[in-house]
This record gives sequence, C-alpha cells and structure tokens, in this order.
Amino acid sequence: MATRLAIKRPEAAGLILEATFTNIPELISEYRMGFLPVGILVTQRFDNMERINAVKIPVLIAHGTNDSTVPFKMSERLYAAVTAPKRFFRADGGSHHNLTASYFEEYRRAVSEHFGLAIQGSPNAPGASKSGG
Repeated sequence: MATRLAIKRPEAAGLILEATFTNIPELISEYRMGFLPVGILVTQRFDNMERINAVKIPVLIAHGTNDSTVPFKMSERLYAAVTAPKRFFRADGGSHHNLTASYFEEYRRAVSEHFGLAIQGSPNAPGASKSGG
C-alpha cells in the first residue's frame, strides 16, 4: 500500500519500506506449504515489485538478515528494481520485529542521511544548543 501511495503522492518526501515483500503470492511460496497453488486465490497481490520502478521519490528499504517472516532476499530484489534515489539499510542479525528497537541509532542515521533530515539531539539539529567557549 505504501508503494502505491508513493506513486500517487509524488510530492511526498520519500518512501520507507521496512521488512517488506515483493508481492503476496511470492511471499506465500516462501512458506513451508508454499508449494500449494493458493496464489490464485489471492485477490490483493500488494505487488511492490510491479510498482517500485514507478516510484520517483527517494526510497529507503530496511530489512533484517534473520527475518523469518519475510525473506531478506525480497528486499534485496526490490532494492535492485528501484530507479529513484535509494538506500538499503541492512540490519545484520535483525529479525522482522526488532529493527527500530535493536538498530535504532543506525536506522535513524540512515533515514536522516537519506532524506536530509536533522537528527534531534545532534549538535547540528535545528534548535540544538551549542556549547560555546
């Protein structure tokens, strides 16, 4: 849904896709019973792979390498297909649910740098107090 919204709202500052999939049928195929032909029953494909090249705003994709819910390789494939300015945040050892908790500073830095945002509390952030000597 976020990818589709990013296409519809080109004035947005950017798109962050966190631990995301290429599309639902491919995701289903990755699971233990993925050999079953349930993909034909899926009415909402949420096809990020089909849409990602139409995104023209900056894209940041974040994914943990130990994600057991959505395979890490799906984010790698999406990243390769992005044609807009892009950045990949690889959380070595990260799972599907711990990116912001376990990798907060690194993730915040990646977002800040990619989208040109000041980090609150950093010496260069707007409104940050500076010690004079």
